[in-house]
Amino acid sequence: MQINSTQNEITPYNFPLGPILRQRCKTGYFVSSSRLPCTKNTYMQKAIFSAMIAFCISLTTTAQNTIAETTDSMAKATIALMNAGLWDSAYQATSSSFQKNIPPQTWKTVSKQLSSLLPFSKPVFETDLQGVRKYKLQGGGTNFQLLLQLNTEQKIETLLLQPYSSSTQKAKACNTDNPLKTKQDSTIHQALIRFCNTTGNVGASVALINGGKVQFYNYGETELGNNRLPNKTTAFEIGSVTKTFVATQFAYAVQQNKANLQQYVTAYLPDSIQNIFIDSIKIVQLLNHSSGLPRLPYNLNFTVANALQPYENYGANDVMKYLQKFEPMRVPGTQYEYSNLAFGLAGILLERVYHQPLEKILTQYIWQPLQMKNTGFSFGSYADTATPYNAEGKATPAWKFAGLAGCGAIKSTTEDLAKYVLLQLGEIQVPKPLANTVTLTHQNTYTDSSYQVALGWHMDTTSQGPNYHHSGGTYGSRSLVIFNPQRKMGLVVLANSATNADAVAMRLFKKLLE
Repeated sequence: MQINSTQNEITPYNFPLGPILRQRCKTGYFVSSSRLPCTKNTYMQKAIFSAMIAFCISLTTTAQNTIAETTDSMAKATIALMNAGLWDSAYQATSSSFQKNIPPQTWKTVSKQLSSLLPFSKPVFETDLQGVRKYKLQGGGTNFQLLLQLNTEQKIETLLLQPYSSSTQKAKACNTDNPLKTKQDSTIHQALIRFCNTTGNVGASVALINGGKVQFYNYGETELGNNRLPNKTTAFEIGSVTKTFVATQFAYAVQQNKANLQQYVTAYLPDSIQNIFIDSIKIVQLLNHSSGLPRLPYNLNFTVANALQPYENYGANDVMKYLQKFEPMRVPGTQYEYSNLAFGLAGILLERVYHQPLEKILTQYIWQPLQMKNTGFSFGSYADTATPYNAEGKATPAWKFAGLAGCGAIKSTTEDLAKYVLLQLGEIQVPKPLANTVTLTHQNTYTDSSYQVALGWHMDTTSQGPNYHHSGGTYGSRSLVIFNPQRKMGLVVLANSATNADAVAMRLFKKLLE
């Protein structure tokens, strides 16, 4: 979903859940907030799944009842409505921003999948996690936990149902190098220490960019049990933040007169691709998620040999085979639908424009000018890497990519991504073509009632100017890069666990802007 409220990748991160919800695995449906293909896992094998609907918000107290009492009442009422099959009524209790990111059809799909677990038992309050109330309940013979958060209008902003975890706090508090000397230090610490001390989270590395200066903060461990803090040169998976680099590179190609964003993709495709439905898709539509291409191609699962590496064997030829048979569900340019496939295709088209591998192109035109020395498509021989951990707290390999590298292959560090943010804020000297490229990527290219999208970047309009952001997620990592040009402020948060670090980071950035 787009957690987005944070971005549209809940978003997971902040993006729509619909495309994910429509995927079916042999063992059942797998529903999550991340943009991931269908895979087997222990919960699915037991007919247990997580239905995640979550996004970022600011919460204050209400004038009449306390927010805690109101949330408790809402939790009981919501479960009662679900048990009675009154899903539409439960949906009416959600906020406008919730409904913007989770449209009625997506809610209907979720309700159908959850119905097999009914009835749920009465939710029993357990703890409050930064304003999100946690309840324990049962359904389908399984223990679940319900996380619920309301906005100031007492409408549901966060609704998360997942397998129950008995412990939320680690026995041993995590380490940090935060000096805790300034108000800014304390604001960051309040958000990150709770995240780090929560069971299931391992480590996080943070870069705060403010007025041209960069400060780094680190929490937790690079690997469970090693007691080693991550640092500014620790490499993490950054997942879909990769998409912003692909969009930037296409904008750079425009500066070089190698590409035109209004050209149709067929101008860059092999002549063997004969499909009238592809003829009307423009490059810019690949880069703002309005191409009409789905989140993932249907033939991806046919190539998966290792459930932990869903993208490893899906090559450029597989993409072309898909395009040959593609039939759209909507006219290109008319509707937003988050698409890993679109950015994977954009990466392939860049390779055809430059006649080089995508990683080499990005290295030459973006990473080297910015001196991003620890950024690439693999961890390689880096001595300092953050081991990814899945939602069950188990180490999981970093993803490998082939044809869809443009959607999420990059591994990077907070030091390197801070330089990337400095570029976005105009706080670093770079060749003129690259500076002009950034200006182009910040231009709004798509707007509807729910989304504003530039090139690669999602936009949130605020009283302090637009926030540009993108989050990322893999089976074992989460990331967020966000910045506000008007305030000359940006934030990078990288975490080596498949939880909600991007949502935490989004809330933190909004707090820092206050």
